[in-house]
Amino acid sequence: MLSALSTLEKLGLKTQDMTVAVQGFGNVGSMGAKLLQEQGFKIVALGDAFVSLYKKDGINVKAAIEYANNNKKSLRGYTEEDLQSISNKDLLALNVDILFLAALENQLRKNNANNVRAKIVVEGANGPTSKDADKILENKGIIIVPDILANAGGVVVSYFEWVQNGQSFMWDEQYVTTTLKRIMKKAFTDVWNVHIEKKVPLRMAAYMVALNRIVQAKKLRCIFH
Repeated sequence: MLSALSTLEKLGLKTQDMTVAVQGFGNVGSMGAKLLQEQGFKIVALGDAFVSLYKKDGINVKAAIEYANNNKKSLRGYTEEDLQSISNKDLLALNVDILFLAALENQLRKNNANNVRAKIVVEGANGPTSKDADKILENKGIIIVPDILANAGGVVVSYFEWVQNGQSFMWDEQYVTTTLKRIMKKAFTDVWNVHIEKKVPLRMAAYMVALNRIVQAKKLRCIFH
């Protein structure tokens, strides 16, 4: 969610009525959809392993989550006025502003990447875009916010837990949220700056930033050892 907001900020776009299709309705997909809707995004499609749903005017994500929690974590059977059942193939090809991939790996491949019409792809899952699809999307001018950046928040919070356990501290939710936002915003800005400066996709920029940090850490170890 933070990466999606940061991307729009860099592009000078507003969140209001930006359309989003969400593939995957587990913890990442459902919470991501809920947070995005709270920020003004219009969630027009939701999909899980059993069903994909579409509503032009936007799905009530909170109600969908409540239904799924009472229906073995599935959206199968969920209804709203004007809600349509579509295929997963159709969900991936919807003409939306953002396609949020929060299901399994390799969902976008060589044989379906050309069908993607979203302007931005956000990878909430690990490796949802194959190498071939990555190149196709790049050639189509679609911005991909890579998994290494988009879903790093969970790793950061796990680090917070490790710090608290090690030091016998307990941080309140507001402190955790504020610190997470600060770290993730800086991480995105660092990657975006390399993306602009080196004229490379965000995925490559993220790798470049990561490798540079490893090199710098090794240099410091050599100095102090």
